[in-house]
Amino acid sequence: MPKKTDKTVKKPAAAELKTKKTTKVVEAAPAVSKKREAFVRLAVGRTAAAIQGIRLIGNLSNTSMYEYSDDDVKKILQSIREELASTEARFEAETHKKSRTPVKFEL
Repeated sequence: MPKKTDKTVKKPAAAELKTKKTTKVVEAAPAVSKKREAFVRLAVGRTAAAIQGIRLIGNLSNTSMYEYSDDDVKKILQSIREELASTEARFEAETHKKSRTPVKFEL
């Protein structure tokens, strides 16, 4: 029968512990323009608001709370698709014209 050996590990005393101090070289991040900062800040908030709005429209599908027709749904989704296509075109176009038509939607 093999002998059992007592393998206890002696922990060093606090005075025996030595820590190495390392110096990290941190490269400076490239300067971000104020225009970029503004774009990111606004894009994050507006995108989140748009997604939330779309989710709220999706909540209208609850037939225990609302009554709607297939035509209503088609109008809502077509309106959203058209506006999204218009927005995509503005980002792809060389001239960035603002949409001057007021937001108006009717069922």
